[in-house]
Amino acid sequence: MREIRLLGVVLAMFLLSGTLLAGTRDHQGSPLQGDTVRLLTQWNGDDEAVLASLFASGDTRIKDVVEACDSQDMALHGEAYLILYLIGSPEARACVTGLHTDDGKIAALAPADSLTSEDFEALEHLFRRRTCEQNASCKEEDAPLVDESLSYALVLDGSPRAMTLLGRVATLSKACHTEDLIGSDVASNSALLRREAQSKTRHLSLQSSTFESQVRESAFFIPANARSDAGVKLLARNQTDTRMLLEVSYHCGMLCGSGYYVVLKKNSAGTWDYALIERAWIS
Repeated sequence: MREIRLLGVVLAMFLLSGTLLAGTRDHQGSPLQGDTVRLLTQWNGDDEAVLASLFASGDTRIKDVVEACDSQDMALHGEAYLILYLIGSPEARACVTGLHTDDGKIAALAPADSLTSEDFEALEHLFRRRTCEQNASCKEEDAPLVDESLSYALVLDGSPRAMTLLGRVATLSKACHTEDLIGSDVASNSALLRREAQSKTRHLSLQSSTFESQVRESAFFIPANARSDAGVKLLARNQTDTRMLLEVSYHCGMLCGSGYYVVLKKNSAGTWDYALIERAWIS
């Protein structure tokens, strides 16, 4: 039952689900044509080669990807947002606007690597105190859907404002009985996650001989007892070698495990910092 509720998180059911991403879509007559649209419509949650290609060449495709953000096809719109988010384009902030699930519910998604004051204001309004909390009458639909990427963005930010907001997410989720959803679960454990994140995700030297072991050590988002055996795969680098896309995964049984997309970005010292964490799959 817990797994069913975990899969209710917006990107697990909306962006990363093969059911919603698969299939052929007809875009004849659309201003979107060419290789970028072909790749966006071809990409699905299991096709790492297509994702790697879009990430590696993303800086040259921004115009076409941004146009996809105007699509009425929510799957295409969602794919475009996720690519812009992964490559660190500021256009992701605008692209996230208007994304919704099939039932029309808006979800709280991470808008960028670094959250601005305006981002915080919008999120604080979204997770403001509800009247239903005062009389303990909150229902599941009273809580926004929280994508895991947003919770991890706040953990990586680690500022007092971010931690206060995560506390508010956790409180509202508990009141609305959604605390076992993935994004809410991260918020509930944010204090512990922040301590690890602040000490392990910055200024990574990433020597080639110890690359995988260094990434495993920094993977605060997976269970500690699974890190030594975690899978680490470098999927792509961008053309300027300032961002890299990894998949970090672990298994805890035949039908138990998770994979994450992790983007690292080069800092001014020439070492690497975590930019974002996004769930790739769960079983």
